[in-house]
Amino acid sequence: MCSSDLIPAQYTRVGVKTQHFEIAGGRSINEGYKDARPAKRSAETWKKKGYSGCWVLALGTMDAAAVKKGIKPGLQARFQMMMDVIGDDPVLWVNLKGRRGGGPWGARSLAAWNKMLRAACAEHPNMRIYNWAGDVKKSWYISDGIHQNSEGYKYRAQFIADALAQAFPADTSIPKPESCLIDL
Repeated sequence: MCSSDLIPAQYTRVGVKTQHFEIAGGRSINEGYKDARPAKRSAETWKKKGYSGCWVLALGTMDAAAVKKGIKPGLQARFQMMMDVIGDDPVLWVNLKGRRGGGPWGARSLAAWNKMLRAACAEHPNMRIYNWAGDVKKSWYISDGIHQNSEGYKYRAQFIADALAQAFPADTSIPKPESCLIDL
């Protein structure tokens, strides 16, 4: 992939002037993985540093899997942990889709996360959901059925940036949408 295909360049393309990234694979909101701390702790660190702005969260796959395995807390509690940190800042959540049939990372687990996100919109007017599940193509997955290949990550970066620009246009207050789900 070219650097122009990556998320920083795509955010710049849609007008994002300041960017901060905290990207770590394999972690969830409540659990870390290897050297990556839980996403909630990362968000708390940014807030303590004074961050106030738009959040883009591509979280939930590991949370859905953990809950499917019986690890507490449940989906709603995990989601609320992040929203408690974010407060009234605008937030774009990226919903989930995978190609596995069953198990912790299977379609049912990921669909449960997406359903919970949709239900939470009514309580969080600062929140939007980018419908990645509606845009991702089967050919964009690698053999594990969870992660994307280079082409998939290229389009994921482009589509997330486009959804961000649509959800929270520059220099406006947060518009009240007809639906919190962003379809491209």
